[in-house]
Amino acid sequence: MIDLDNFDYENYKLNSSKKKLTKEQRAAQFLPFDGLEGYSDSTYNKTIIYDTLNELSDDEANDINLKIEFLLNNKIEAIFIYFDELKNNKGFFKEVKGILKYINYENNTLVLKYNKIIPINKLKEIKIINN
Repeated sequence: MIDLDNFDYENYKLNSSKKKLTKEQRAAQFLPFDGLEGYSDSTYNKTIIYDTLNELSDDEANDINLKIEFLLNNKIEAIFIYFDELKNNKGFFKEVKGILKYINYENNTLVLKYNKIIPINKLKEIKIINN
């Protein structure tokens, strides 16, 4: 058994058989561990930044109405940016690329090719794609 009252700590530290680590080696011990390769990247890419939907100005609403009319008549591709509400007016903006098929006046929605449905009152912007 070791007598701790008379133990020579200074000589023990100096004569220790353990190799002293450099600052870089010591720092490397505390680096984040990525046990599942790519997991942190995939979760980072799925991070949702919540937002709220603000009411459109008259000019913005008029611009959207003109673009909807144009897209109905010309059947060209556009990017529809709309608010996907989760609850309590919180959600996030989504972008969908597609061709406008028709307006469902009963449900107040736009129906795109392949039956993607967008609520008209959640539209933020429409970008017409020039081919």
